[in-house]
Amino acid sequence: MKPSESIFVNIRGLRYHVRSWGNPDAPKIFLLHGWWDMSASYQYVVDALQHDWHVLAPDWRGSGLTQWAESGAYWFNDFLGDLDRLLHHFQPDTPVNLAAHSMSFNVASVYAGIRPERIRRFVNIDCYGFRTLKTEDVKGRYRTWLATFDNTAEERSYDSVEQFAARLAKQTHFSTPERALFIATHLTRARDDGRFVLRCDPAQRDPARLLIYNGSIRFEEAMDCWRQVTAPLLWISAVDSNTRDMIGASEAEIAERQACFSRLTFKAIRQAGHMVHQEQPEILAAALEEHFLT
Repeated sequence: MKPSESIFVNIRGLRYHVRSWGNPDAPKIFLLHGWWDMSASYQYVVDALQHDWHVLAPDWRGSGLTQWAESGAYWFNDFLGDLDRLLHHFQPDTPVNLAAHSMSFNVASVYAGIRPERIRRFVNIDCYGFRTLKTEDVKGRYRTWLATFDNTAEERSYDSVEQFAARLAKQTHFSTPERALFIATHLTRARDDGRFVLRCDPAQRDPARLLIYNGSIRFEEAMDCWRQVTAPLLWISAVDSNTRDMIGASEAEIAERQACFSRLTFKAIRQAGHMVHQEQPEILAAALEEHFLT
């Protein structure tokens, strides 16, 4: 495995963890992980890269080794602000190569429209954009969120790292047990009672608290930002993923979303579910390099 270094920086009042691989003088690639994940899950993608790169992968607020939000709520605007400051810290003067998985694409795609001059080339890893919510749905989510002030989010715990790794292996059908164990080792921590929990703020499991998905930005506003993106976008879809079904968008709605991006190319990766970076890292790495070296 290629060795990584942990870098800790202050980003908007939080102690942020960023995993770094490779030569700091080499061209940079920024990799953004999805919900309930962390930077270490990109290890096998980095291992498969054939060229000289400096890869930087942050743990989002509330995930991995990055500090949790004191409010217990995770707003879209906070992720957007964190991304801006992270890019400014590590590559302030030139446009960046950016790849974003799942939830992170929602953040990065809006950012790429707000500050198009900051993105050189862009990759979407198996995301189809925001869920569309009706007005009455948004009101209900906010009412639910207000009710969480009196509740404490519970952590799902496991007997051992191996138990969680076995669960992870079942979810990622095309991964290997060895990869699942590696990721589980990084993604979990031991609690005082000896049980293992994920290195994520349990508040993120509450849909009312994870406001990055729940009404923090209007869908029409996001689409307007997408139309301002100037960077070439590689749209990677995992053939065996259920992501499209989860957001409840029709084929016509997905086509409408994709049409917002003026410089769009597509790649489908077979024998891969939503966690394509864990299941087919070699294919994903080759696609990234082909796109970023152009």
